[in-house]
Amino acid sequence: GIILKCADGVLRRVFPRIFTYSADYPEKALIATIKDMGSCACPRCLTPKSLFASLGLLNDMRSR
Repeated sequence: GIILKCADGVLRRVFPRIFTYSADYPEKALIATIKDMGSCACPRCLTPKSLFASLGLLNDMRSR
């Protein structure tokens, strides 16, 4: 381990470990708060996947 001075001024021996998180796609989508099977890709914007091709176009800007 390594000795670190903590915020309270006490020297402590810590043993840092690097963990990797392995998950399949549905679990990662759940953690990242994206939907993989829904009609909207994002829980925030609620834009249907069928309208992705028109994002940023003039008609899209007028409709918002």
